[in-house]
This record gives sequence, C-alpha cells and structure tokens, in this order.
Amino acid sequence: MAISPLLVARIQHAFPAPVRTRFVTALEEAYETACDKWTPETGSIPQTFGMDVWAAATFQLKRVAEDTDLAIDVEYHLNRTTLRRDGLFLSFYRVGHSADEDIRTCFPNNRHAAPQLARNNLQLDIFLDGDPDPGAPVDLVLAHLGNHDRGLEAVYLCVPTAAEGEQLTEWGHYELLWRRDGLAAGGARTRMPQPSAPAPEVPIGEPAIRLKTDRAASQE
Repeated sequence: MAISPLLVARIQHAFPAPVRTRFVTALEEAYETACDKWTPETGSIPQTFGMDVWAAATFQLKRVAEDTDLAIDVEYHLNRTTLRRDGLFLSFYRVGHSADEDIRTCFPNNRHAAPQLARNNLQLDIFLDGDPDPGAPVDLVLAHLGNHDRGLEAVYLCVPTAAEGEQLTEWGHYELLWRRDGLAAGGARTRMPQPSAPAPEVPIGEPAIRLKTDRAASQE
C-alpha cells in the first residue's frame, strides 16, 4: 500500500538531492573500506564483510551528520545509530548484494529492530491522503546493496510498512538514490542523477514524542 503523497513530499524536503548525494558518497567509502579488508586467504567470510560494511557505514554516515550545515542529528541506542532530521528517523541496512535485485523483495536480515520500524509506522496515519500531523516521527531506511567484488551497487530510501514475525516484509515507498550501471570513462563511478525539479515545500511541524521501542539489536 502506498504512503501519503504529503509524507513523500515531506521526505523529499527533509532529504533533498545534496543530502542524498552525501549519503551515497559515505556508503561508497564504507564499501571501499570493507572491500580493502576482504582477504579470504586470511579468514574473511561473508559475515565478516557484512560487519565491516556495517561498521564503516556507521562511521561514514555519522561524519555526514557532523556537518552542521545539514542539521542532521544522531541518535544512539546500544549498537544502533539512527540519523534524525525534521522528525524523520533514518536507519541504514544492507539489504542485498547486486543492483539487479528487486528492492521490493530486498529487506534487512535484522530480526529485531528492523521489523519494529514497520510497526512504529503502522501506528501513524501514513497512508492517508491528508497529513494531520506533519511532525509525526516516521521511520525510514537507507537501504544499500553491495558485495566484496564491486563494492556499493545501489542505494534506496525506503519507508517500511509491514512485518511478519521477525522479518520486515514491505516497503510502502522507495526511491532509488543511486545505482551502479558500470564504470564511467577513466574508472570513475557513475553518480546519482540530479532531479529535474526541486521537491515541493511542505510545512514541517515540531516532532512528536517518539514511542519507546526496543533498539537493542545491531544492524548490518
């Protein structure tokens, strides 16, 4: 089920093209760090690569949030880091390995915090055409796909809206931020295209008090 168009506009306003580009660059650097550490001859396995991506992505995205011009806050809970802007809470998870995978069927392996994000959102009227509370705290996911051979493959900004048991199962909305379509001349990575028009301005209210949830699980 699609989310409210006004919530889509609110997301685009809170995370415009320059911020999205910074996110993609941070994730590229994180994957480069993890790929540099990939040494199967000394014991690297897919699980250690996933942990290296998670640690480097956390470090790089926190550096983005430290740029005071972006007005992004950081929330910490045990091993989990969340970025916050205009009442929108952005978690980040690796959800696949290749840009060819369909984001509609790619979800985090995390079985605790990730499904809870969808349950948080379902407590809100995020599917209505109207937006009675433009400052309501909504959980988003910066979903990235990549592997130890080619590094970062694709990045999406998603809204989780369904979970079954311990598995997140649906994105109510997703936007492609960047996708690897090969290498440009000179070996430079292709970059996210700039939008043809800016996102519409929407009023951003004061964030509501967020319900306390279990954030004990770490993310990939």
